[in-house]
Amino acid sequence: MKENSREEDIEELKRFLYRDELTQYGKRKLINYYEQQEKDYKRVLKENELLRKDIEGWKKYCEEIEKDQTEMSNKNCELEFEVEKLQKENEELKADNYELNNRINDLLDNISVQKVKDRIEKYKKLSDKFYVKFLESDRYNTDIREKGIKCDAIILALEELIEEREEK
Repeated sequence: MKENSREEDIEELKRFLYRDELTQYGKRKLINYYEQQEKDYKRVLKENELLRKDIEGWKKYCEEIEKDQTEMSNKNCELEFEVEKLQKENEELKADNYELNNRINDLLDNISVQKVKDRIEKYKKLSDKFYVKFLESDRYNTDIREKGIKCDAIILALEELIEEREEK
């Protein structure tokens, strides 16, 4: 039966039924109509089942997304708490750092520049001695080399302190 003639077939079948003239042709037409209806019904049932499965799949997917969102929200709350904690700790460290800087400045104010210059000279001489020993050795003596490097670092730090003091 064609889709576009279905309504015409139904009308024709109604006429046969009302006139009580169901001939062999009418019976065949009625059987064909019901067979087509049965095929359509089974097709729709299959489509509905597929749609139900799709809906169930989407429901599970949405539940997973909701679960993931809940986990992400919980993690976000934990991170916000951690950020607040770290910010508080940072503020405390800033205060401690400020206090330490004040103490260091007080100590530096009490140390005379001449004492620092004397120490620089002492470490320069010591560094020179280590350099000479390093050159006289096989140049693989890392202990002597490291001591010389430490002396040079102390010299630089002390010179920076003097420069900062003179800038004030």
